[in-house]
Amino acid sequence: MSEALSKLKYSRFRHVYSKSVRRSEWYDTGPGHGLAVAANPKMIALAIDVPAGGVVQVAKLCRMGRGRMELGKIKDHEGAVCDVKWNPFNDNVLATGSHDATVRIWHIDDMLRIRCLRISRVHSRRIHAIEWHTTVDNAVFSASLDGRIVLWNIETDEIVYRIEDCNAVSLSLSYDCSEFAVTTKLRELSIYDARTGEKQRSTQLIHDGAMLSRVLFFGIPEANNSERLITTGSSRCTRRQIAIYSSQPLDAPLAVVDIDGGSGVLMPMIDNDLNLLYIAGKGDANIRFYELLKEAPFISYLNESSGSKAHTAVCLLPKRGLNVLQCEIMRIFRVDAEQLVIEPLSFFVPRRVSSEFGEDCFLSFKKTKTYKIW
Repeated sequence: MSEALSKLKYSRFRHVYSKSVRRSEWYDTGPGHGLAVAANPKMIALAIDVPAGGVVQVAKLCRMGRGRMELGKIKDHEGAVCDVKWNPFNDNVLATGSHDATVRIWHIDDMLRIRCLRISRVHSRRIHAIEWHTTVDNAVFSASLDGRIVLWNIETDEIVYRIEDCNAVSLSLSYDCSEFAVTTKLRELSIYDARTGEKQRSTQLIHDGAMLSRVLFFGIPEANNSERLITTGSSRCTRRQIAIYSSQPLDAPLAVVDIDGGSGVLMPMIDNDLNLLYIAGKGDANIRFYELLKEAPFISYLNESSGSKAHTAVCLLPKRGLNVLQCEIMRIFRVDAEQLVIEPLSFFVPRRVSSEFGEDCFLSFKKTKTYKIW
């Protein structure tokens, strides 16, 4: 305990605070229920629950606020949309996965005109997770209830590979995208080679409760084997948990943290540059944040941001869209559990001179690759 307190004492993030914008600047389209949300510096997409089919609303970030919003609507899915993700290399391209077992790629121009670019019908059951490749343009992973994981090259409309009988419920790519990790229905944590789809190693999850588990890679492979995995789930006693694993060797967790006895599925979000972990729970009104450490105790609680209403979905804004001169290190969009309202919540590191660029908080990025080079 003393070691944890010592590390927290000297953390530059121990005074991080959150702040919301004025209510008039929230995304607000009235009554309804949001299912999934994704944002980039230009637009925000919200999958909504409707009696039949699937609908995704798209709005410009610069036009947030009830009465001044313009909306584009995607209505082509025949089932509810379960996941939405923006292309990290093109702010006008969106991927959607649906109950109708299709993954669709959309182009949405700056006037919110929408056209479908590609449709994948490889899966036979509901899509529950899609992830864009973060170092290769135009490559998408999808996981379905049919047990398959598929890597799709949307530039050529080719299936690179498919993994059968995986039963993944969550998927996360490593920093350099050489590997990806999944958690499965059988409470297994597995790591695959992202280029070939071959399983590299696996272990049984510490979470033995009924709650769906999630996984996130974090850390940089070149930094003294610091690459690790974060998983969330619940214990048999229905305590919500966070666990930290070493990527290699993949065996017993390095640390396990009991959060509370809540019932909502945990939604972890990672800042891989600053090693900060944000934890939101479905149906909760707060967001906890932690600092991830290289040595024991491996994780330190920093603080939490409490809202007045529960959220049902959350997403991060890429750092390209942050106010760096105000040292805004993260912005999270919270979807209200009772209506189609999204609250932007910003996290700041306090600075004596607010107009100075914080080089320690905004690190340089590596260049991307084409699919052929990868």
